Amino acid sequence: MTPTPIFGIVRDEAGRPVANARASFVSGPGNLPDVAMLTDAAGKFSLTAPGAGEFVLQIYADGFQAKEISVSVRSGEQKNVEVRLSK
Repeated sequence: MTPTPIFGIVRDEAGRPVANARASFVSGPGNLPDVAMLTDAAGKFSLTAPGAGEFVLQIYADGFQAKEISVSVRSGEQKNVEVRLSK
């Protein structure tokens, strides 16, 4: 399996970046990395999926409701996602 990068940006309801949000894998095919990434000051994060398939990510930030999103990736494909968090 070819590792697949997933790049994301987390924003609030008004479109402002959310710094220090945690992004992690919840489910997907195969063994998943047991790691959570924090967003930077611009709300950006990156995770590496171990291969192709359907993955569920959880995004959580203090003061916001946690959100789960499904991300479908193909082997070797770079994926970009945007997540909006609600209070």
